[in-house]
Amino acid sequence: MQKLMRFVATTALLGSTVVLAQPLAQSVASRPEVQFCGEVLPQYLPAIMTRWSHTLTRQGNQADHLLMLKRRSAVVFPIIEAILERYAVPKDFKYLPLLESSLSGRAVSRRGAAGFWQLMPSTARHLGLRVGRRGDERFNIQKSTVAACKYLWELYRELGSWMLVAVAYNAGPTYIKQLRNQHPGQHPLALPFRANETRAYVFQTMAIKELLTRPDQYRNFLTESNRIALSDKTLLASAKERADILAYYETPVSPDITANETSPGEVVLITETDFEAPNTPTPVPVTVQNEAPAQTTGQSLMGADDDVLLNRIQTRRIDHEPLREGQLCQFVVVQHGSLNGQAISVGDVLYAQVYLLDIGAKRVFLRANKLVNSQNQTLSLSLTAIEKTKQPGVALPTADVQTAGWRLAWEQL
Repeated sequence: MQKLMRFVATTALLGSTVVLAQPLAQSVASRPEVQFCGEVLPQYLPAIMTRWSHTLTRQGNQADHLLMLKRRSAVVFPIIEAILERYAVPKDFKYLPLLESSLSGRAVSRRGAAGFWQLMPSTARHLGLRVGRRGDERFNIQKSTVAACKYLWELYRELGSWMLVAVAYNAGPTYIKQLRNQHPGQHPLALPFRANETRAYVFQTMAIKELLTRPDQYRNFLTESNRIALSDKTLLASAKERADILAYYETPVSPDITANETSPGEVVLITETDFEAPNTPTPVPVTVQNEAPAQTTGQSLMGADDDVLLNRIQTRRIDHEPLREGQLCQFVVVQHGSLNGQAISVGDVLYAQVYLLDIGAKRVFLRANKLVNSQNQTLSLSLTAIEKTKQPGVALPTADVQTAGWRLAWEQL
């Protein structure tokens, strides 16, 4: 009888253990899958998950910084994403500048890395950027992003993993290649990096991405008010903040190195006043309202006192490749407008195609069918570049106009 009772007690204990284990299995299975460029965070490795949880806690405690990044990214992402797509670089790399520079065009590190992508002078020159006292193209959003894409592909050809590319962007390819060769088959995030900064780099990038894009999945790491704020799809940068960021589309300025020091890979809290550092040369501004074009194209379409253009869009080209038929060009909106009741804002990016190039008549005809707005929404439309209402086609731009930023007006076909 005693043996029978011991058997029943043991069976009950084992059964209760199984029952108690079920919630744990469910909690692991319910964790959101985290990816970077298609490579998955290995949630089966306890050490990785401990560091991931620590990183999420740290970033979640910097909600004000995350909200600032969310505002600024709404301005910068349409620019960066278009270039990443053109060079076939995974779009997750758009989060690197958030970590590298907090999307401050004036960011300069103690080591000499500068600009949105925090490129070192030697690397920037190797990639074809001009770096000098008369002008530093690392501070140019478009040119520095193109250079970063070229560098990322160089790293990928050496390493064969986009996650390793991100680590090498911080620590250098030679060191990362040595580690990979010493630890073949090891997950990129589990390699024994020497520096804490390198160990944390990809974790921080992924944490920023996750908290900005899926805050509802991380309620344990955010206060309810911060979760709601990060979920707000209408959170936009102020007009001044947008104008300050957009000034770095094409202006290769050289900010004061002491104005805003950061270390590559270090998450820093850059406040709004960083956009107004007194020792920083004032960049050429992108005027939010009442901007008259630098050339005659489109001047007849807008009055000097217009605050908002109705059913027309005023833009400036942000790429500089020579025009050819079939080419896709990008234009940034430089004046608030409205198209069929849809608000068009400064900083929205218009994608247009050259469908006819008449060299003899020195005219070009462009059509646009897509616009990406500040909320990263894609609008389908049908526009044509004009000089006069209902007359498609514009004069071919001169070399000087192309360099300064070709300005065009657009209306519906």
